[in-house]
Amino acid sequence: YLDNMDIPVLIIAAKDDQAVFPSASEYLDQKIPDSKLFLIPDSGHGFSRTWPQVSRHILDFLTPDNKVLVSEKDEKSAPRFLWISSPIGLGHVKRDLSIANEMRKQMPEMIIDWLAIDPVKSFLESFGEQIHPLSDALWDECIHVESYCEGSYSLNVAEAYWEMDKLLNNNFMVFYDAVRENQYDLVVGDESWELAEYLHYNPSLKTTSFVFMTDFIGLSSVSDDEIKQAHVYNVNGTWVEMREKHPDASDLSIFIGEPEDIPDRPFGEKLPNRREWAKEHFEFSGYVLPFDPADYSNRQLIRKNLGVPMEAKLLLLAVGGTSVGRSLIEKSLQAQKYLDEKIPGIRTVVLCGPRIDPKSFGRYENVEFKPFVLDPIQYFAVCDLAVIQGGLSTAMELTALGRPFIYFPLKDHFEQQEFVPLRLQRYRAGVRMDFDATSPEDLALSISENIAKSVNYHPVNTDGAKKAASMILGVIDKGES
Repeated sequence: YLDNMDIPVLIIAAKDDQAVFPSASEYLDQKIPDSKLFLIPDSGHGFSRTWPQVSRHILDFLTPDNKVLVSEKDEKSAPRFLWISSPIGLGHVKRDLSIANEMRKQMPEMIIDWLAIDPVKSFLESFGEQIHPLSDALWDECIHVESYCEGSYSLNVAEAYWEMDKLLNNNFMVFYDAVRENQYDLVVGDESWELAEYLHYNPSLKTTSFVFMTDFIGLSSVSDDEIKQAHVYNVNGTWVEMREKHPDASDLSIFIGEPEDIPDRPFGEKLPNRREWAKEHFEFSGYVLPFDPADYSNRQLIRKNLGVPMEAKLLLLAVGGTSVGRSLIEKSLQAQKYLDEKIPGIRTVVLCGPRIDPKSFGRYENVEFKPFVLDPIQYFAVCDLAVIQGGLSTAMELTALGRPFIYFPLKDHFEQQEFVPLRLQRYRAGVRMDFDATSPEDLALSISENIAKSVNYHPVNTDGAKKAASMILGVIDKGES
């Protein structure tokens, strides 16, 4: 039967498969006339980590005459970068744009194409940035991640990543099409895990220099479920393994922070220490602040522009870029009646973010609901107290501005439960509270105790963007030399 097959056949197998040995696929290749066999390197049974190789071979097999023509690059043309920024909130893209602008100071002729979806896309377009047309083909990480909300005020990001293979593969293939159509001098990925993982397992798909950035190293288990704990361990093992097998897949990896911001403990049993491992594989830029705090020092003028009297006590509620923070807004609104008794005349501004409809809440006296705000820093600068999620960007921006804040890390969110508190402890910033253990009355009491309270934070450096920009441009200089 195999000898008589008269249709095109593509056979794909994993080179390190210990369940179905490659010899079985080699046998089929010998028996089937005009078949094509591809053995995928660095991959075992299932080869999910090498999906891009599989997708590429399938596409080439199905459309052999539909090859992408790569344009010739003029040696005198301006340097061209492709930049991918995580769409989970705006913290990533704000720091990315700060770094990019610092790079432009040193290389004014450079051109950046941004591969991005909303809200990142709209944010960049508001600054006149150039969006790559293939951005429309990206799948939305926010929708996927939000689907792992496992109860009130809970978000299991580690489990969301574990179940993200199809999304990561799609977005990597969009990236792959973009770099095949244009000869980029450099690709920058800010927590673009599809590039970080798949380029390391598919190094033959790398066509130009790649810079990876992140503000956390490794996943942490915040669940008692043994299966979920195993998922975290396997992901951490994968990241360690891929760096060992193909360290050159990333020309530069930047940690947005200092070594002390990384937990000083192993990734898992028989895995290396996170902090020491990061020192070996990453450069450290310090925190990248997307603004100069000095520009927001005139609180009286900013309050005047916002229509907030100086004598008014201003409470700010900010819940980041996902819809998961709705529960925190609702609890804070329940606390409003207690606040009115403790702080007469208090004014509350709710920054709903891009994924919560401000019209979905009822009417509250002295509470103003704001839709998506591109520049919330002015509100951060003039508030007397902020109540926020445990997101890193918002917490660090309030720290840099010297404003008191209460933060509620999302349950099951390893980064907000471990990484952000570790960093905030270093800066002596913020009051951490537990969502389930806090009643509306408890919250009102904590607000009344901390509002307008003087703080003594460790200063946040303001040269992180400049340092990161120099590091990235150094990759270009190295490639040209």
